[in-house]
Amino acid sequence: MLSKCVSGSHQSRAIRKNIFEESVKKQRDTDGTFTHKHILSLRQIWCEGSFAAQKWMHNLRRLFRRGIEAAEDHCLLSATALNLKRMVKCLG
Repeated sequence: MLSKCVSGSHQSRAIRKNIFEESVKKQRDTDGTFTHKHILSLRQIWCEGSFAAQKWMHNLRRLFRRGIEAAEDHCLLSATALNLKRMVKCLG
């Protein structure tokens, strides 16, 4: 078998295995269930909707400052503004 799998210049062959294989399999087993579909629909409302609102109303299409730290500050301020708006709306 060794001569079929390994060429003459190599002594051995490695088989790579993902360390997260069990977690991926567990997640894939839940695909298509009612709970999974429900959670995906909630994600579309809360997460994707928030990103869309920030992009549309909080100037996240482009960042006008340079650097990762400046971009992070811009995104955090945008998220803070969105959360404050939600809190005001909930308080009435």
